[in-house]
Amino acid sequence: MKAVGLKCISAGLGLAIATSAGGAAEAATLILGASTQSRYDQYGIDFLAPRPEHPPLANTLTGWRNDVEFRSYFFFDLDTVSTAVTGARLRLLNKRYYSTEASETLQLFDIVTPMEQLVGGFGRPEFFADLGQDDSGQGSYGEVTLVSAPTTTDFDNLVEEYFEVVLTQAAIDGINRAVAAGQRYFGIGIRLADTSRGSPYAFKCEFSNGEPIPPDDCPVRGVLTEGVVFSGGKGDPRQQSEVPGELLLDLQPDSPSVGVPEPATALSLITVGLTGIWFKSRLRQSD
Repeated sequence: MKAVGLKCISAGLGLAIATSAGGAAEAATLILGASTQSRYDQYGIDFLAPRPEHPPLANTLTGWRNDVEFRSYFFFDLDTVSTAVTGARLRLLNKRYYSTEASETLQLFDIVTPMEQLVGGFGRPEFFADLGQDDSGQGSYGEVTLVSAPTTTDFDNLVEEYFEVVLTQAAIDGINRAVAAGQRYFGIGIRLADTSRGSPYAFKCEFSNGEPIPPDDCPVRGVLTEGVVFSGGKGDPRQQSEVPGELLLDLQPDSPSVGVPEPATALSLITVGLTGIWFKSRLRQSD
Protein backbone atom coordinates (compact mmCIF):
# COMPACT_ATOMS: atom_id res chain seq x y z
CA MET A 1 0.00 0.00 0.00
CA LYS A 2 2.81 2.42 0.88
CA ALA A 3 4.76 1.50 -2.24
CA VAL A 4 1.74 2.10 -4.41
CA GLY A 5 1.12 5.44 -2.68
CA LEU A 6 4.69 6.65 -3.20
CA LYS A 7 4.61 5.64 -6.84
CA CYS A 8 1.37 7.52 -7.32
CA ILE A 9 2.80 10.59 -5.57
CA SER A 10 5.88 10.55 -7.81
CA ALA A 11 3.90 10.12 -11.01
CA GLY A 12 1.29 12.66 -10.00
CA LEU A 13 3.86 15.32 -9.11
CA GLY A 14 5.84 14.75 -12.30
CA LEU A 15 2.76 15.22 -14.46
CA ALA A 16 1.53 18.25 -12.54
CA ILE A 17 4.90 20.07 -12.59
CA ALA A 18 5.51 19.39 -16.27
CA THR A 19 2.04 20.66 -17.10
CA SER A 20 1.78 23.64 -14.79
CA ALA A 21 5.35 24.88 -14.56
CA GLY A 22 5.61 25.66 -18.26
CA GLY A 23 5.52 29.45 -18.43
CA ALA A 24 6.00 31.93 -21.22
CA ALA A 25 9.45 31.61 -22.78
CA GLU A 26 11.64 34.67 -22.94
CA ALA A 27 11.45 36.39 -26.30
CA ALA A 28 14.50 35.94 -28.51
CA THR A 29 16.16 39.01 -30.02
CA LEU A 30 17.21 38.96 -33.67
CA ILE A 31 19.66 41.61 -34.89
CA LEU A 32 19.56 42.51 -38.58
CA GLY A 33 22.26 44.64 -40.15
CA ALA A 34 21.20 47.04 -42.88
CA SER A 35 21.42 45.55 -46.36
CA THR A 36 21.72 49.02 -47.81
CA GLN A 37 21.57 52.59 -46.53
CA SER A 38 22.04 56.03 -48.01
CA ARG A 39 20.56 59.53 -48.18
CA TYR A 40 18.36 61.55 -50.54
CA ASP A 41 18.36 65.29 -51.09
CA GLN A 42 15.15 67.25 -51.61
CA TYR A 43 15.67 67.22 -55.39
CA GLY A 44 15.27 63.46 -55.38
CA ILE A 45 18.90 62.44 -55.85
CA ASP A 46 20.27 59.47 -53.95
CA PHE A 47 23.89 59.64 -52.81
CA LEU A 48 24.33 56.32 -54.64
CA ALA A 49 22.93 57.62 -57.97
CA PRO A 50 26.21 58.92 -59.43
CA ARG A 51 28.22 56.22 -57.65
CA PRO A 52 27.05 52.84 -58.99
CA GLU A 53 30.36 51.26 -57.94
CA HIS A 54 29.90 52.37 -54.32
CA PRO A 55 29.18 49.65 -51.72
CA PRO A 56 25.53 49.39 -50.63
CA LEU A 57 26.38 51.02 -47.28
CA ALA A 58 26.56 54.60 -48.44
CA ASN A 59 26.98 57.98 -46.83
CA THR A 60 24.08 59.15 -44.65
CA LEU A 61 23.17 62.64 -43.45
CA THR A 62 19.87 63.66 -41.90
CA GLY A 63 19.24 67.38 -41.83
CA TRP A 64 20.12 70.44 -43.89
CA ARG A 65 23.07 71.81 -45.83
CA ASN A 66 22.82 75.30 -47.35
CA ASP A 67 19.00 75.15 -47.25
CA VAL A 68 18.92 71.77 -48.99
CA GLU A 69 17.27 69.04 -46.93
CA PHE A 70 18.64 65.50 -46.70
CA ARG A 71 16.83 62.42 -45.45
CA SER A 72 18.34 59.00 -44.77
CA TYR A 73 17.04 55.49 -45.38
CA PHE A 74 17.84 52.00 -44.12
CA PHE A 75 16.64 48.67 -45.56
CA PHE A 76 16.74 45.34 -43.69
CA ASP A 77 16.43 41.78 -45.00
CA LEU A 78 13.50 39.98 -43.31
CA ASP A 79 14.25 36.59 -44.87
CA THR A 80 15.27 35.06 -41.52
CA VAL A 81 12.19 36.30 -39.64
CA SER A 82 9.68 33.45 -39.31
CA THR A 83 7.76 34.29 -36.12
CA ALA A 84 5.75 37.28 -34.97
CA VAL A 85 7.67 40.37 -33.89
CA THR A 86 6.59 41.76 -30.52
CA GLY A 87 9.05 44.65 -30.19
CA ALA A 88 11.64 46.48 -32.26
CA ARG A 89 14.45 49.01 -31.93
CA LEU A 90 16.64 50.80 -34.44
CA ARG A 91 20.29 51.22 -33.50
CA LEU A 92 22.40 53.74 -35.41
CA LEU A 93 25.82 55.32 -35.19
CA ASN A 94 25.82 59.10 -35.05
CA LYS A 95 29.33 59.87 -36.18
CA ARG A 96 29.08 63.64 -36.33
CA TYR A 97 26.84 66.32 -34.87
CA TYR A 98 26.36 69.61 -36.71
CA SER A 99 24.31 72.14 -34.77
CA THR A 100 24.72 75.26 -32.69
CA GLU A 101 22.11 73.90 -30.26
CA ALA A 102 22.52 71.10 -27.73
CA SER A 103 19.76 68.85 -29.12
CA GLU A 104 18.24 67.76 -32.42
CA THR A 105 15.11 65.64 -32.89
CA LEU A 106 14.72 62.89 -35.49
CA GLN A 107 11.50 61.32 -36.77
CA LEU A 108 11.17 57.85 -38.30
CA PHE A 109 8.67 56.84 -40.99
CA ASP A 110 7.64 53.95 -43.20
CA ILE A 111 8.89 53.55 -46.78
CA VAL A 112 6.38 52.38 -49.38
CA THR A 113 8.70 52.63 -52.39
CA PRO A 114 10.23 49.19 -53.14
CA MET A 115 13.92 49.01 -52.35
CA GLU A 116 14.95 48.11 -55.90
CA GLN A 117 13.31 51.31 -57.15
CA LEU A 118 14.42 53.66 -54.40
CA VAL A 119 18.12 52.79 -54.23
CA GLY A 120 20.11 54.90 -56.68
CA GLY A 121 17.20 57.10 -57.75
CA PHE A 122 17.87 60.33 -59.63
CA GLY A 123 15.44 63.21 -60.03
CA ARG A 124 12.76 61.46 -57.95
CA PRO A 125 11.50 63.98 -55.36
CA GLU A 126 8.63 61.62 -54.55
CA PHE A 127 11.19 59.14 -53.20
CA PHE A 128 12.63 61.88 -50.99
CA ALA A 129 9.11 62.68 -49.75
CA ASP A 130 8.49 59.01 -48.97
CA LEU A 131 11.35 59.02 -46.46
CA GLY A 132 9.74 61.63 -44.22
CA GLN A 133 6.00 61.10 -44.16
CA ASP A 134 3.40 58.68 -42.81
CA ASP A 135 2.25 56.85 -45.94
CA SER A 136 0.34 54.07 -44.19
CA GLY A 137 -1.78 56.38 -42.04
CA GLN A 138 -0.81 54.35 -38.96
CA GLY A 139 1.51 56.94 -37.44
CA SER A 140 5.26 57.51 -37.33
CA TYR A 141 7.73 54.74 -36.58
CA GLY A 142 9.37 56.61 -33.73
CA GLU A 143 11.10 59.76 -32.55
CA VAL A 144 14.32 60.45 -30.70
CA THR A 145 16.15 63.54 -29.46
CA LEU A 146 19.94 63.48 -29.65
CA VAL A 147 21.85 65.59 -27.15
CA SER A 148 25.41 66.74 -27.77
CA ALA A 149 27.71 69.69 -27.24
CA PRO A 150 26.95 72.43 -29.80
CA THR A 151 29.42 72.65 -32.67
CA THR A 152 31.79 75.61 -32.31
CA THR A 153 34.76 74.70 -34.54
CA ASP A 154 35.30 72.68 -37.71
CA PHE A 155 36.97 69.97 -35.64
CA ASP A 156 34.76 69.40 -32.60
CA ASN A 157 31.80 67.72 -34.31
CA LEU A 158 33.05 64.14 -34.01
CA VAL A 159 30.70 62.20 -31.72
CA GLU A 160 30.77 58.52 -32.70
CA GLU A 161 28.01 57.44 -30.35
CA TYR A 162 25.42 54.74 -30.88
CA PHE A 163 21.81 55.43 -30.03
CA GLU A 164 18.62 53.39 -30.13
CA VAL A 165 15.07 54.33 -31.04
CA VAL A 166 12.23 52.22 -29.65
CA LEU A 167 9.94 51.67 -32.62
CA THR A 168 6.22 52.27 -32.31
CA GLN A 169 3.43 49.74 -32.68
CA ALA A 170 2.90 51.07 -36.21
CA ALA A 171 6.44 49.94 -37.06
CA ILE A 172 5.97 46.54 -35.41
CA ASP A 173 2.72 46.02 -37.32
CA GLY A 174 4.46 47.06 -40.52
CA ILE A 175 7.22 44.49 -39.99
CA ASN A 176 4.70 41.72 -39.28
CA ARG A 177 2.65 42.64 -42.36
CA ALA A 178 5.78 42.55 -44.49
CA VAL A 179 6.74 39.10 -43.17
CA ALA A 180 3.21 37.75 -43.67
CA ALA A 181 3.15 39.06 -47.25
CA GLY A 182 6.52 37.51 -48.05
CA GLN A 183 8.14 40.93 -48.50
CA ARG A 184 11.91 40.51 -48.48
CA TYR A 185 13.05 43.98 -47.40
CA PHE A 186 11.70 46.43 -44.84
CA GLY A 187 12.67 50.10 -44.96
CA ILE A 188 12.78 52.98 -42.48
CA GLY A 189 13.14 56.63 -43.47
CA ILE A 190 14.55 59.33 -41.17
CA ARG A 191 14.19 63.10 -41.25
CA LEU A 192 15.11 66.00 -39.00
CA ALA A 193 11.98 67.29 -37.27
CA ASP A 194 10.74 70.69 -38.44
CA THR A 195 10.82 71.87 -34.84
CA SER A 196 14.58 71.27 -34.74
CA ARG A 197 15.48 73.30 -37.79
CA GLY A 198 17.09 76.70 -37.35
CA SER A 199 20.48 76.15 -35.72
CA PRO A 200 23.00 75.43 -38.50
CA TYR A 201 26.75 75.53 -38.06
CA ALA A 202 28.71 77.66 -40.55
CA PHE A 203 32.09 76.20 -41.48
CA LYS A 204 34.88 78.64 -40.59
CA CYS A 205 37.74 76.87 -42.36
CA GLU A 206 39.98 77.39 -39.37
CA PHE A 207 42.35 74.95 -37.74
CA SER A 208 41.67 74.00 -34.13
CA ASN A 209 44.13 76.69 -33.02
CA GLY A 210 42.20 79.38 -34.92
CA GLU A 211 44.63 79.68 -37.83
CA PRO A 212 42.88 79.94 -41.24
CA ILE A 213 42.84 76.98 -43.60
CA PRO A 214 43.86 77.88 -47.19
CA PRO A 215 40.78 78.21 -49.45
CA ASP A 216 42.03 75.49 -51.80
CA ASP A 217 42.11 73.05 -48.88
CA CYS A 218 38.72 74.04 -47.50
CA PRO A 219 36.02 74.44 -50.16
CA VAL A 220 33.23 74.37 -47.55
CA ARG A 221 33.89 77.81 -46.04
CA GLY A 222 30.56 79.32 -44.95
CA VAL A 223 28.55 76.19 -45.73
CA LEU A 224 25.60 76.00 -43.32
CA THR A 225 25.13 72.48 -41.97
CA GLU A 226 22.60 71.23 -39.47
CA GLY A 227 22.34 67.48 -39.22
CA VAL A 228 22.98 64.21 -37.46
CA VAL A 229 23.22 60.49 -38.32
CA PHE A 230 26.18 61.46 -40.46
CA SER A 231 28.15 58.34 -41.36
CA GLY A 232 31.31 59.96 -42.65
CA GLY A 233 32.44 58.48 -45.92
CA LYS A 234 35.31 56.66 -47.57
CA GLY A 235 37.34 59.88 -47.58
CA ASP A 236 36.76 60.56 -43.89
CA PRO A 237 39.95 59.65 -41.98
CA ARG A 238 38.30 59.83 -38.57
CA GLN A 239 37.84 56.25 -37.34
CA GLN A 240 34.69 54.35 -38.38
CA SER A 241 32.74 55.32 -41.48
CA GLU A 242 29.54 54.03 -43.04
CA VAL A 243 28.70 51.60 -40.26
CA PRO A 244 25.48 49.66 -41.01
CA GLY A 245 22.39 50.46 -39.01
CA GLU A 246 20.86 47.62 -37.00
CA LEU A 247 17.26 46.54 -36.51
CA LEU A 248 16.74 44.68 -33.23
CA LEU A 249 13.62 42.49 -33.26
CA ASP A 250 12.02 40.83 -30.24
CA LEU A 251 10.44 37.62 -31.51
CA GLN A 252 7.47 35.77 -30.09
CA PRO A 253 8.72 32.44 -28.68
CA ASP A 254 7.68 29.31 -30.59
CA SER A 255 6.82 27.29 -27.48
CA PRO A 256 6.66 27.77 -23.71
CA SER A 257 9.65 26.85 -21.62
CA VAL A 258 9.51 24.36 -18.75
CA GLY A 259 10.89 25.90 -15.59
CA VAL A 260 11.22 25.02 -11.92
CA PRO A 261 8.04 25.93 -10.02
CA GLU A 262 8.07 28.44 -7.19
CA PRO A 263 7.89 26.92 -3.66
CA ALA A 264 4.24 27.92 -3.24
CA THR A 265 3.40 26.32 -6.58
CA ALA A 266 5.23 23.13 -5.66
CA LEU A 267 3.35 22.93 -2.34
CA SER A 268 -0.01 23.28 -4.06
CA LEU A 269 0.97 20.56 -6.53
CA ILE A 270 1.87 18.21 -3.67
CA THR A 271 -1.51 18.88 -2.09
CA VAL A 272 -3.26 18.08 -5.36
CA GLY A 273 -1.25 14.88 -5.72
CA LEU A 274 -1.98 13.69 -2.17
CA THR A 275 -5.68 14.44 -2.55
CA GLY A 276 -5.80 12.33 -5.69
CA ILE A 277 -4.05 9.44 -3.93
CA TRP A 278 -6.47 9.61 -0.98
CA PHE A 279 -9.45 9.34 -3.32
CA LYS A 280 -7.83 6.44 -5.15
CA SER A 281 -7.17 4.54 -1.88
CA ARG A 282 -10.79 5.09 -0.75
CA LEU A 283 -12.06 3.65 -3.99
CA ARG A 284 -9.88 0.54 -3.57
CA GLN A 285 -11.13 0.01 -0.01
CA SER A 286 -14.73 0.12 -1.19
CA ASP A 287 -14.13 -2.59 -3.84
